[in-house]
Amino acid sequence: MINIPYVLCLICGLELESLVHLFFRWWVVVNVCQLNFRWLQLQDVEVGDIGSLFDWIDSVKVNTKKKMAVDVVVCTILWISASSRSSSISSGPRLTLSVSKQFEGF
Repeated sequence: MINIPYVLCLICGLELESLVHLFFRWWVVVNVCQLNFRWLQLQDVEVGDIGSLFDWIDSVKVNTKKKMAVDVVVCTILWISASSRSSSISSGPRLTLSVSKQFEGF
């Protein structure tokens, strides 16, 4: 028997922890992506895995500067999500929930 003491997301505590939740379904990530894509004048996109995300990035038809901005925004969002999760592991469950609450209105 494997003892799994906490299977809910360590950041929000609302869904089962998974890569899909952390990078594609966690409402903070979804809202930040939507805001950034609007700022970049791109349509919202829903993807469910890293491969589909990078396929979408490759397919975006924009000028070089905007393409670089898309790359930076997406990679930064992924990095911040992973960093938030790592911080939660070392400091305990739902450490960053208060930070997440700041984005609720977006």
